[in-house]
Amino acid sequence: MAVVGGMQQRVAIARAISYRPEILLMDEPFASVDAQTRIELEDLILRVRDSFGMTVLFVTHDIDEAVYLADRVIILTRPPTRVQEVLSVPLPRPRHQTTTKELSDYVRLRGMSSGRSWARTIARPKTRRSDEVRTTRPRALTGRGAAADRSSSRRA
Repeated sequence: MAVVGGMQQRVAIARAISYRPEILLMDEPFASVDAQTRIELEDLILRVRDSFGMTVLFVTHDIDEAVYLADRVIILTRPPTRVQEVLSVPLPRPRHQTTTKELSDYVRLRGMSSGRSWARTIARPKTRRSDEVRTTRPRALTGRGAAADRSSSRRA
């Protein structure tokens, strides 16, 4: 019998926390699961964070997920990637799917109270050089070599 969807994610989370890391890095971990499983896994992450006292760095494009899970949301621009905004999420703990998402702070942070998209609601681009965040692609990961990496970074 094959392990599918949400169970694969649960196994991956269990394997990651078995090492008792100080920081758990998660990159779009729930993108391939259904809505009910996503809700269950979001609550699992909150329990894991609280039980083990670890920091979770969570990468997502889902606004609801970011606001529900986070204490702080860092919004990045399109490439060349920069930090556009850092938002504090002052929602009480413990968090619950229904009651938390009914709070006015939750709705405000999502940007739904104004009827505009979230990105436009919080967008205040910064222009100072010190606010720039540069990203690099290590050659070992791209596998293309230094010359190809330099030419692609000039085009970006």
